[in-house]
Amino acid sequence: MSYPRVASFKTADDFRTYLAQIGADIPFDANVLSGLQSPLAQMLPTAVRTVGNRFAILPMEGWDGTEDGHPSELTLRRWTRFGASGAKLIWGGEAVAVRHDGRANPNQLVASEATLVDLARLRQALVAEHLLRYGRTDDLLIGLQLTHSGRFSKPNDKKRMEPRTLYRHPILDRKYNVPEGALLSDDEIDGIIAAFGPAAAVAQRAGYDFVDLKHCHGYLGHEFLTAHDRPGRYGGSWEIAHASCAMASLQFALPHRAWPSACASVRSTGSASSQVPKKLAALRIGKMARTRMLSAATLPASVLI
Repeated sequence: MSYPRVASFKTADDFRTYLAQIGADIPFDANVLSGLQSPLAQMLPTAVRTVGNRFAILPMEGWDGTEDGHPSELTLRRWTRFGASGAKLIWGGEAVAVRHDGRANPNQLVASEATLVDLARLRQALVAEHLLRYGRTDDLLIGLQLTHSGRFSKPNDKKRMEPRTLYRHPILDRKYNVPEGALLSDDEIDGIIAAFGPAAAVAQRAGYDFVDLKHCHGYLGHEFLTAHDRPGRYGGSWEIAHASCAMASLQFALPHRAWPSACASVRSTGSASSQVPKKLAALRIGKMARTRMLSAATLPASVLI
């Protein structure tokens, strides 16, 4: 069976015909509304403030920082362009490692006391450009994503993986030549989790409105959702021990201690292998951590909040 690219459908009717052929019921509007009538132009209520529209800048780990985790002029230019874009929700903006060993590449940013001033400068540049172009910033919501790259860590050389994993994976370990020594102990996991609190405090002092915790795309946070066969405090089935979200709940709790008014979100990749009901996981995390989360009613369903 062939799977044509969505971009190959030149009209709404072409796409609708294909959906009928494969028996997929995906209703959509044939005409895209623009201007003030567009759904994306509508305001968005959240736990922090009402956001001016529903356009969002999503986080990625950049490749343009310095080797010691600071933003470069290229990073600053990118954030200035975020401000110029008109998007009112900066959902993480940048995937920032909480420790050096958790960087996905040697030029990824790091949240630390040493980088605090420069992280603040990124936010300030975005806000200044947005104010210049649109005349107001009180309806902006700006967050910073915190992450550890786990099995995909490349902190020192973009061509050399230095993986830290939760369990032996029958496919990925072989594909990426993951050594036995990559497996994290419970004590090592404690150390990684402990890094999220200070990193969140750095984000708060740099002026960000919230932190986003990366639990997606195979990185360390996401791997906790599939650690069903791992023994100890950070493994086991969701149904039996709820341990698959232990890291998420602690990540929430530690930033909350450092930042009592903290608002946080979790970005999670859904997969059949995780077998964790998203809404239930979100509620568990929020209850265990006692911290505010962005409104689940108004934000994308692909995100745990």
